[in-house]
Amino acid sequence: LEQNTSMITALQQSPAVDTIAVGMASGMVHLINLRQDVRLFGLKHCTKQNHPVKITSLSFRTDGSAMRYNIAPLAVGRGDGTISIWDLSPQEDGGGRTLLCEMDSVHPGGVAKLSYLPQEPLLLSTGTHSNSVLLHIFDNPDHSGRLLRQRKGHMSPPKQIRYLNPGTLSVNAADG
Repeated sequence: LEQNTSMITALQQSPAVDTIAVGMASGMVHLINLRQDVRLFGLKHCTKQNHPVKITSLSFRTDGSAMRYNIAPLAVGRGDGTISIWDLSPQEDGGGRTLLCEMDSVHPGGVAKLSYLPQEPLLLSTGTHSNSVLLHIFDNPDHSGRLLRQRKGHMSPPKQIRYLNPGTLSVNAADG
């Protein structure tokens, strides 16, 4: 691998003892048992054109509803702004892990940080360039997420600011 694609770009402690998730610039996420020094498995992430995409953030879900459905979700933030949700539970047939859903282009310019709220089916995400904080809830039967709340600002500096009336402010930015 080239030096820039083999870089570690994200680390996250797993709820499982002695296990971490390692995100790479190559688009791979490796789960590693630190005590035994063993790579458990890997998850590959690519763009629709099959190019590797940088992993920017990782977060494990720990709420009771996930356990009731026998799933162990891992959210993966990517440099293309997409969030992938994986079920890390082993398959009965011994196959790979299941991709529960992909939320395309959630944050234009890339995902900066993901964080599942403790003991809740809620995922907080922030964008690298989108100047937004989004709260996603995972309450659908198919385990997909939907936007619950959002806070967004301008993506570009304001170009013009005018006072229209006392107490009213009009802002025009390059991003509309």
